[in-house]
Amino acid sequence: MFYDKKMVDFPYNICYNDKKRRGIIVKLRLLSVIVALSVALCLVSCGGDKKKSGSVSSSDSSVPTQSGSETTSSKEPPIGKGGDKSADDDWNPFVMQRQVLLDENCMCGIVYLGYVEAVAKDLGVDREYYHNLFKASGYANSFDFLLSMPDDHLASTPIGQELYLIIPCDENAHVAVNYVSFDEKNDFALKVEDILYTRDNGAPFLVKCNYSDIFPDSQVVIADSQGRILTFSPTLSLRDGRVNTTVEDGQTIYDFTVYSNLEDYEEDDDHYSNPNNQGDKRRR
Repeated sequence: MFYDKKMVDFPYNICYNDKKRRGIIVKLRLLSVIVALSVALCLVSCGGDKKKSGSVSSSDSSVPTQSGSETTSSKEPPIGKGGDKSADDDWNPFVMQRQVLLDENCMCGIVYLGYVEAVAKDLGVDREYYHNLFKASGYANSFDFLLSMPDDHLASTPIGQELYLIIPCDENAHVAVNYVSFDEKNDFALKVEDILYTRDNGAPFLVKCNYSDIFPDSQVVIADSQGRILTFSPTLSLRDGRVNTTVEDGQTIYDFTVYSNLEDYEEDDDHYSNPNNQGDKRRR
């Protein structure tokens, strides 16, 4: 009988080869699953790092960092009254009268601008009212920076009616204006009720204060670069109607007021006036 080994082994070969093929397919499928899982893990890992990196960048761009008095940020810092940063913090105009203060060794100068209606409080809202007052008194020419003074450079007590211009001699002085009252339980000593105004530069500013002719309701504090501190309350003398320039510790205030420009003011020859009607400085 003719015997062919291939024919005899044929069914076995088919089974064996089919088994082998299926084993290879299973291995390939497992390998595909492993590769797919590996790729997925890589993508998740990369995406997480990218998201984390993006969130840090966004946080850094929205949080301002301060260096000294400057604020640096990719976004503008909030601007407003009473905040750490004001839109007009850098306003400090050239004031030629500061040379007079240096020559006279005065820490500040003062001008009594006149009587103001109690309802006129905000320099921004009532700007036209104040500008008309500056122009009518002639001070808009001699102190031209008055017309460009920012809104928040006015310190006003609740019912104050006397308007003063204060000019610190040192343009880098630290300045504060307090709302004060008298403490009856402490020999009528001045008591600070509120802080109305603060600045880290010596820019000129306005103070609207005093309803009573006897009791002042404001207190100005100026600390210059030399460590000197001047504290006083802007008031008018009951004797002659002029600005009181008497302060403690031997300090003096230079009075730039031109009294002939004020309504209902009578010139008194018994008191010294500067030549050319440029103001008055008195030491007592």
